[in-house]
Amino acid sequence: DALLVQIKALGATVRKSLPKYGYARIETTDAVASRIRVLPGVKSVGEPLPSVLNKTNTSQGDVAHQAADARTAFGVTGKGVKVGVISDSAKHLKSLQDSGDLPNGVTVLAGYEGGGIGMPDTGEGTGMVEIVYGLAPGAQLYFATGAPTYFELADAIDALEKAGCRIIVDDLSWDTEPALQESEAAKAVNDFVRGGGLYFSCAINYGNKAAGTSCVWEGDFTGEAQTVTLEGVEYEANLFSSTDDGVEVTSGTLAYLQWADDFSSARYGYRLVVLFPNDDIDFGTVPNDLPNAPFQMYKSSSLKGATLMILK
Repeated sequence: DALLVQIKALGATVRKSLPKYGYARIETTDAVASRIRVLPGVKSVGEPLPSVLNKTNTSQGDVAHQAADARTAFGVTGKGVKVGVISDSAKHLKSLQDSGDLPNGVTVLAGYEGGGIGMPDTGEGTGMVEIVYGLAPGAQLYFATGAPTYFELADAIDALEKAGCRIIVDDLSWDTEPALQESEAAKAVNDFVRGGGLYFSCAINYGNKAAGTSCVWEGDFTGEAQTVTLEGVEYEANLFSSTDDGVEVTSGTLAYLQWADDFSSARYGYRLVVLFPNDDIDFGTVPNDLPNAPFQMYKSSSLKGATLMILK
């Protein structure tokens, strides 16, 4: 509370405060942000990268999951079950209720409507509610925004659980969410499931590492005294195999590197290096909302044919 008082005194507006997660979303100027950054108790200040909406524009879920057959065979409609939906916003909800595509009893949690100045507001959440309604027309439907950060996704999970939801679905993801440790959102999901809830998140088309269908490499850093000198600095290069210190990209526009340090205070320095077919070299950067994180990312119009290296 004292820290928030200091932040407000510097001229910032606090839009949301989540003490449980040590997080606050504020609106301010760059100059004031610089002053907030050095206040005791502040870990980092940065502009949040937006969440990714994993969406499709038409639903064939009722057919694909044979839900109609299940409703007939078991005589169920979802009646008595509260289902919570998390996405960016519930925009267009009223018009879909007026058209009869959604019932009037959809509950949008107060303070979790989504949208607003500078916030994602596509109404993707309304589309998801419509899909759930098609699958389980008797269920009680709830919505809460989880945007723009995974701290607020965690808060939305807590809020829907308190509202009595035993099933929660979301379609949000972040390129900058921790992969090698639990984020606040992951902890909230695990707490919800341990309490008896069922949680479903959209995995879209990323494939999976175990089946060899995803563009993911994971392993321990193995230098084996292999060194590389770039811009006058000598680095130890990771060996992805016994002979290769790089991996070639076959498609895509985004590459990112994480290593297993605490997300608020990385101890070791690694660099993501991109070697293009024309011999150009570029380096990954740390996103501005993760100044101390063990994380680097690189985005290009195309990474096809480039080689990625990890240097220490």
